[in-house]
Amino acid sequence: MIFMKLIFSMLLIVSAFCFAKERDDKALYETHQDFSGNDKEYLVTDISGVNHSRDIDAYNPLYHTLPIRQDTTNTCWCFCTTSFFETELNRLGHGTFKLSRMYTVYWEYVEKVRRFVQLKGESLVDEGSQPNAVINRMKQYGAVRASDYSGLLNGQTVHNHRAMHKEITAYLDYVKEKGIWQEDQVIANVRMIMDRHIGKPPKEITVGGASMTPKRFLDDILQLPLDNYVSIMSFKKPGFWAEFKRVL
Repeated sequence: MIFMKLIFSMLLIVSAFCFAKERDDKALYETHQDFSGNDKEYLVTDISGVNHSRDIDAYNPLYHTLPIRQDTTNTCWCFCTTSFFETELNRLGHGTFKLSRMYTVYWEYVEKVRRFVQLKGESLVDEGSQPNAVINRMKQYGAVRASDYSGLLNGQTVHNHRAMHKEITAYLDYVKEKGIWQEDQVIANVRMIMDRHIGKPPKEITVGGASMTPKRFLDDILQLPLDNYVSIMSFKKPGFWAEFKRVL
């Protein structure tokens, strides 16, 4: 815990320096076209002058799981954070696991829909989210292995959530138009949509011959100290750092 607080303090110092400079150093930003052909400004760095070995054997790489394609899901937030936790499980000596990304994505949709109903449609239900969503959904619903829930049906080998997202959006537009604010009913209908596209998440899984809930798997087998992790967001807007210092 002390180590994590030290890292967090260092990150705040670095952030303070970056925000203090704000946009004075124009050389840090370059304009490039994104995949849609639109001009966007990116924070860049030049490491061409750094003297480093290109021989991989010169390094001592830490354990990490291989990258997994998110395909057409727009759920990079879940893929990268889950990969981080897989590495953490190994570092903590809790075992080597390949966890299900889609299990977390499923329940994140459910909680977004719940908030949508509670706020009478004034809340976004979309594919994107943040790393802390993985922590929150794990605390709430547990976790399962990728082999327990892949989110792929009928022989599919790649994820594609376009049709599912379009159907959910159309239904929620109808909910808002008609003022259908029965939380359980709306969530149940969205879950039916997801169940058809990515399958029902398991209520129980079998681990080492024992049947257990995803919550028990998280608590008893994975034993991830989820309260020990802090999510940090970085902004390039000049006014953010001054406001952040004001509320500290």
